[in-house]
Amino acid sequence: MPMEAVAEQIHFGGIAPQDIEEFHRQREKILSAVCDKIVHTPGLETLAGDEEKMRLAHESAKIFIENFHATVKYQLPGALLEYLDWLRGFLNSRGFPPAFLPILISAVRTGAHAFLEIYNSDEIGAVLLQFRKREELAAQGVSA
Repeated sequence: MPMEAVAEQIHFGGIAPQDIEEFHRQREKILSAVCDKIVHTPGLETLAGDEEKMRLAHESAKIFIENFHATVKYQLPGALLEYLDWLRGFLNSRGFPPAFLPILISAVRTGAHAFLEIYNSDEIGAVLLQFRKREELAAQGVSA
């Protein structure tokens, strides 16, 4: 499936306002889980040994979580897609593995499922899965 087809499927309408606010309240726990995942994921070993890349990885995770919250809250999926396009280019220019963004998004999804009540995390997880699929295609070189 081309990236544009995946992007067209991404809608925030199913996420209730109280669910995204709970996501925001749990963001520090989710971020901690994401950072732990980055350190312990096969394929990202090159990051773990590089202090500057680890700093960028943690900052990228933190900013992605904040941007996800804001774009869902204001129903702006296109803004998050544009941010991910920029972030992918930024990280690629700094030698990050192509799998980094799909892994980051998957870790956010796992963190949301871990720290939110199930009714809060289902729709959030579904949206994050769509973003992960899009980033997996981008990592494989499929263009938008």
